[in-house]
Amino acid sequence: MAEATIGEFYEESNLLLPEFWRDSRHQLLPRIFKPHKWTIMHEWIFYVFNFHHWYADRHFEQRDVFSLESKIVEDAGFLLSEHPNFDLLNECNFCDGCVECSKYAEINKEIRTAWDDSVLSLVHTVFHLFMSNKKFLRDFNEHISECIESDINLLMIENPEHIVGGKVRRVSWPKWLERAIIFRDKGVCSICRKDVSGTLNLENRFAIDHIVPIASYGSNDPTNLQLLCWECNGTKSNKSSETNNIDIPLWNIESSMIS
Repeated sequence: MAEATIGEFYEESNLLLPEFWRDSRHQLLPRIFKPHKWTIMHEWIFYVFNFHHWYADRHFEQRDVFSLESKIVEDAGFLLSEHPNFDLLNECNFCDGCVECSKYAEINKEIRTAWDDSVLSLVHTVFHLFMSNKKFLRDFNEHISECIESDINLLMIENPEHIVGGKVRRVSWPKWLERAIIFRDKGVCSICRKDVSGTLNLENRFAIDHIVPIASYGSNDPTNLQLLCWECNGTKSNKSSETNNIDIPLWNIESSMIS
């Protein structure tokens, strides 16, 4: 799912991206203006998932769709009944009257019952993979900023309380989000790698920074935020989408360590 989601974003034809903004605009705007735990990235992953599931449902064999859906549910921790024998189901042509058809009906009922929670678990897991991928976060939020800029005149009319000077209004960060960004970035400045957690040095202050700045039509979505030290936050241009594409390591290594 992660591969499909990131692949659809970088697909040269960009078939889904314009449709995503058009179809999801109503759900995205509250997240652009104010941080939500269900982020814009969640919406994108969910959108790609629904498209791929819709495609599979119309083009794959019933056996393959069942295999896909049952794996999603079982990977989310739900126990399903014994899987039916599709060879026997094909022989009976899904007659709805034999033992295998009864098995198939029962397990499909179980899948439908657990489906929403299973998909939520899948989407949230993929989201966590992406939250450490700063390059993708930057590229994704630059695309969102282009969508905001293209609609800014309409947004100013529809949401005047959230648009100031033709840009999204800045907001204060809730404690849950501040803690999450500090934890993700390991208490280290995303650009210079200085510790700002307060554990090693009480003098180093930090800032929660927009990866794509508000001045460049950035949003207040959690995926557009990173931890910076006070100095890097002061020198980073308000039009620069500067970050570090390499994840903050648990420990540093040198080339001399490679045997």
